[in-house]
Amino acid sequence: MKVIFSRKGFDSSYGGVASPVFPDGQMMSLPIPSASSPTTIRKLYSGTHELGKIVEDLTRGKLTRKEKIHLDPDLDSKALPREHGWHPAFGQTDGAQTHLEKKV
Repeated sequence: MKVIFSRKGFDSSYGGVASPVFPDGQMMSLPIPSASSPTTIRKLYSGTHELGKIVEDLTRGKLTRKEKIHLDPDLDSKALPREHGWHPAFGQTDGAQTHLEKKV
């Protein structure tokens, strides 16, 4: 079996903080800021955790609940209201996709 680690969500280019792991062991992937998205952080939840408050705290207010975001990966069915038939999504493009394809 091969395991490939892929950086997702916030990093030094997109938000600048690591995604949190909560005391109960729950992990949360923070979404990527994206000015062209219709979705804002304030609309997102992970379990009982509201992402807007967490992002504001982690970025010390650099990013707020009003921040438009792109969900990638989009793995949590409860993060937003979903239409029937929704499936999780993990997307890669360009050089990152080519890199992963070569590792299979």
